[in-house]
Amino acid sequence: MATKTTNLESQQIPLQNECCPVFIKYFEGYKYHEIAAALNLPLKTVKERLRNNKRRLRINLRMFARHFRTALHDL
Repeated sequence: MATKTTNLESQQIPLQNECCPVFIKYFEGYKYHEIAAALNLPLKTVKERLRNNKRRLRINLRMFARHFRTALHDL
């Protein structure tokens, strides 16, 4: 039996443990090696997750800006 996929499920929403290093780094001010030690993750994994999430954020902000400009133009 096929399961119905919701809109949220179809989007690639990062798991909490993927986003956690981003918040720790940019909102708490910890260094990469401190995050790796606190989350018991390899340093390379922490850096990859930060890089990937910054890329996702950049893409989402570009889409938001494009839609915002369109909405302003339509006013």
